[in-house]
Amino acid sequence: MRTTCLVVLAMLLGGFPSIVDAAAPTDARSYAIFAADDVSLKSYSLSRGDIYSGYNLTLDFSYGIQRPVQNVGDIYAAHNLATGGQCHVSGDIFANGDVSLDYWNEITGNVTYGGTLTYDDRGDIGGRLIHASGSVPTISLPKATIFSCGTQDISTSQSYDLQPGKYGQVTLGGLFKTLTLHSGNYYLESLTFTQTQYISLDLSKGPINVFVDGDISLYSGLDFYVNGTKFTDASSAEFRDLAASVLFESHGYVTIPGGFLNNFFGTIFAPNGKITANINEMAGQMIAGKSIEANVYMDFRPSSYLSTVPEPGMLTLLATAGIVLAAFARRKRK
Repeated sequence: MRTTCLVVLAMLLGGFPSIVDAAAPTDARSYAIFAADDVSLKSYSLSRGDIYSGYNLTLDFSYGIQRPVQNVGDIYAAHNLATGGQCHVSGDIFANGDVSLDYWNEITGNVTYGGTLTYDDRGDIGGRLIHASGSVPTISLPKATIFSCGTQDISTSQSYDLQPGKYGQVTLGGLFKTLTLHSGNYYLESLTFTQTQYISLDLSKGPINVFVDGDISLYSGLDFYVNGTKFTDASSAEFRDLAASVLFESHGYVTIPGGFLNNFFGTIFAPNGKITANINEMAGQMIAGKSIEANVYMDFRPSSYLSTVPEPGMLTLLATAGIVLAAFARRKRK
């Protein structure tokens, strides 16, 4: 009985390999871009990391939906996947439904599809074409943070130094002003920029987590300064590790509009809403409970905060494991 219990417990906790391994990583936090609904990446987007859509995934006309060859990233769609012309994917493609590849696409890996496959022969597929159902599993999001915000509203057209704590609606106007944030946790009702603003992150004493009960609505021309240095290159060693220490979690919608003029530093997590973003350079990840529509150059830096949040499925496994251990303990006492 003891051996049986330990084997069951090890299997529940992932101690032994499963008989059938899913193609996709089953943790939402393992993706550069993850949406429980549609993902639509616009022209000239690039993702140095895996992409997951819980429904349809669309890559527009592009030269860049890819990762460098030495860091292959894969693309997963739980329903259909379609590309525009001249998309490059340095990795594999998986879709439970149909796959449609337009002209001059370059796919370095395999294409696995559950429905029908259509592709323009002017493109190049380096791997195999595989007809197989169920290659993309349904994946749950990390749990949303439970918190309460404050009642003190802040509205200013000047640069503002905001200390960690609880606030109501935080609204910044004024052109080329700076919102300074420090190591610690922020709990806001909403965060709004009405003109081009900058965000300065002081990470000298640890991570910065911004939790917003409503929407995050920023503005075109957004720039980040990290420990006093302007963020311009996501692949730079100067910023590579620090990006994991910054989280913006919105329980509403996240909007970053305005061409290709914005930079963003850290993870955007919208467990209940949609992310709409136009970002030139980003170090972090995007995770949404609804859809993601983005024009973004993404360098995947997984959030250190979200990595501490148990997956919903893991909570069930741990509970089941506890029941098994409790039953074993009762039998041993008898």
